[in-house]
Amino acid sequence: MRASGDDQMSVNRLLAAAGARWSRGKIGDYQMPFQDRAFQCWREPVRATLPQGPLTVALLPHCEFQRLPEVSDRAIVKHFLTPKNCQQKLLVFRHLGLIS
Repeated sequence: MRASGDDQMSVNRLLAAAGARWSRGKIGDYQMPFQDRAFQCWREPVRATLPQGPLTVALLPHCEFQRLPEVSDRAIVKHFLTPKNCQQKLLVFRHLGLIS
């Protein structure tokens, strides 16, 4: 975390270093545009196990646990990426129609 400054990147690197083995579900995947690239999404949880321990990890379906706005009647959590600055965060929330 000290080196990258990013908690998600740090967890990803730790899982890779620990030999996490990922298994995809049966339902297809898709990509969503983000900034100048795209990221992979799944329609059901994708799970990982570690060879050295009892820890399991699940990547939750983006359509249900959204970080970017996505049209979905299955959304449970909308935890959108927003600026760290409170005023800018509120502007984004208003723009997305999450607050008035």
